[in-house]
Amino acid sequence: MAISDERESKIVSTDTTDEIETEYDIVKALEATGHLTHTYENGLVLGVRLEGVKGTRGVHLDIVHILDLRKAEFGKTSLAMRAAVLESMNRDLESILEDVDLHTFLDAQTITTAWGRIQIPLLGSGDHPSKSMIHETRTVYVIVKDTKSSKDFSWLTESKRVVTPEEFAFLRLTDTKSLRSELKNQITSEKWKLLEKGFRDSWLGIIFSSIILLGIGTIVGILFANQGNMAAPIISIIIGLMVGGAFLSSSRTSLSEFRKIVSEEERKLSEMGDKTRIELSVLENQDDMRLLGDLNFIVSPLMAQAANALSSAEYDNAVSSVCSVMDECMRFSPSDLDTIKSSLVGGDEGLAKFVGFFAELGADEYETDLALAYVALTGYAIDPISAEEVITHIATLNNALYHIGALRPDVKEIIDDLLNSRAGKEAVEYLNEELSKPLEPIPDPVEIDDGESEDHLKDTSTISSEMDSLKEFITESEATQVESGEPLEDVDLDDISMTGSDIVSRINMDITPEDEESD
Repeated sequence: MAISDERESKIVSTDTTDEIETEYDIVKALEATGHLTHTYENGLVLGVRLEGVKGTRGVHLDIVHILDLRKAEFGKTSLAMRAAVLESMNRDLESILEDVDLHTFLDAQTITTAWGRIQIPLLGSGDHPSKSMIHETRTVYVIVKDTKSSKDFSWLTESKRVVTPEEFAFLRLTDTKSLRSELKNQITSEKWKLLEKGFRDSWLGIIFSSIILLGIGTIVGILFANQGNMAAPIISIIIGLMVGGAFLSSSRTSLSEFRKIVSEEERKLSEMGDKTRIELSVLENQDDMRLLGDLNFIVSPLMAQAANALSSAEYDNAVSSVCSVMDECMRFSPSDLDTIKSSLVGGDEGLAKFVGFFAELGADEYETDLALAYVALTGYAIDPISAEEVITHIATLNNALYHIGALRPDVKEIIDDLLNSRAGKEAVEYLNEELSKPLEPIPDPVEIDDGESEDHLKDTSTISSEMDSLKEFITESEATQVESGEPLEDVDLDDISMTGSDIVSRINMDITPEDEESD
């Protein structure tokens, strides 16, 4: 009977107040600070808060991600966690706002100048037609159950943001206030004057530069007509060059300064939160995350096919799908066997690459079970195995893939439910089979004839009389000693043995010859 492993942090719905509070306490804390919230299936919680920044024509977009380890649903390895978390947190702004139904207010204004286009991200409002420039910050919190986690989350957030649920509400309120004051110091309104000046000077430079073209055209006309004064067009060309050049130069300086200020603001806001930290982690783990992403994209549908085949008891098709999964694992495995951390190197090359692939991604604990699964399933066509063994090996592969983050949680849950359902059915069938067996007959009581009954009663009576005589003898001896008032002397072991002999002799004397014959 194969029963799959439970998911790492699967939540069991109950009616107890503690469980309900555990599920919603983080969301309530975010809503208390004005955040719109969205909860993901893998345990992440998103909070988005909008707040205008006075005097800057901007709006602060406060994006908060909470990794709730009490409900997290992804692989156990560090790489699996990073792949699941970083991919979600590093999404573009439109995708994040879509989760809280704010994407319809997202807009961008493009300003065309002589030196190119400037695009400004804007966020509108449903109540007012005005739009404000977006100033985005991203902050990450890690929620642990009771105490500080021993894991290192420096790749994701600061250590002070690894907190318990009780600490989160207070810390978030404090961070919101401090972030508001820091934001006002980092955002300046002077950049808009630079943008306006750069835009105006840019077009003035273009207009005066057009005078140059007009002067050149006039000179060409005079040359063809062979009449007219060329002084005026030459003067206009010179004026166009001087004035137009001055405006264009001023425009370029102003626009460059505007871009510099905006870039500096974005950098500071990114460092105020965890956005820079997240981007660096993505760059460091980019290759491994891409590998898991590609493998997940291929493996998850194949494992889903295997689950469908198992549900229909089509074990040949299930094994075929699982073998395709193994082929993909070997394809993504390092081609150089020297880099594979497996004790199986030196044996079958395919086996070494398959097991070594999981070892490289941190699933060493499955090495033996995966090796058995590989040998049994790849040789299924030549040497078929029982349905029970097929299910056991598929369950092993299912857990190992999820462990390294190469399998979607919903696919793993489907296979888990299928395997657990099958195990439950087998248990019910076994129970029904046991209950359907005929009951064993109860033996009849043994009848005792009258003679044996009388002898038994006589023996019981004799034993009772012997015990009464022994008790009476001991009682009389104690009473005699107490009445005499003589002090009790220390008793020697020989006296005790003689007294025991006397007692036995007295008992034997009380037994009549008739009793001996009855015995």
